[in-house]
Amino acid sequence: MSENAVRENLTTLRRDLQRKGADELAEVVDAIALACKAIAKKVQRARIDDVVGELAATNVQGEVQQKLDVISDELLAHCLGACPQVAVYVSEEQEEPKALSPSGSYSVLADPLDGSSNIDVAVSVGTIFAIQRHPGSAAPSGVLQPGREQVAAGYVVYGSSVLLVLAREAALTCMSWTPRSEISSS
Repeated sequence: MSENAVRENLTTLRRDLQRKGADELAEVVDAIALACKAIAKKVQRARIDDVVGELAATNVQGEVQQKLDVISDELLAHCLGACPQVAVYVSEEQEEPKALSPSGSYSVLADPLDGSSNIDVAVSVGTIFAIQRHPGSAAPSGVLQPGREQVAAGYVVYGSSVLLVLAREAALTCMSWTPRSEISSS
């Protein structure tokens, strides 16, 4: 494989989405990606930082929450809250949708850390998300829409590498994060 072919294949997630004419969506996906980079770091250091194990609470599915479930949810909520394009965040870890930007165009629905009960045995876990046009209401009946209304959906797998897969219209984007793209923990 030529060096030019490799260089042409390298791009950032934001550039890839902007090239495909999805500027507003790029901001939302960037916010999710930032949160997921922070989650990846937490997952990698879970045992060292003593964030492995259960809490005395359950999520909306009736599952016992893990420490990392709550941390991941807080990271996603924080990063999405800083994105003016996101009106509402709906999480498996919260009872009600969380209103963010009143002028936002999108709602984000997520399972912040799917498979978190498997952290103890060191298998891959991930974040699952869907992005849809905001219907104008933060009420659960307004935010929950048929899957065909999604603008994009994806997942991030935290394992030996960190992989983000994003499906949008007829496009599928797969990105892996390199150590150079890691965020600082400061």
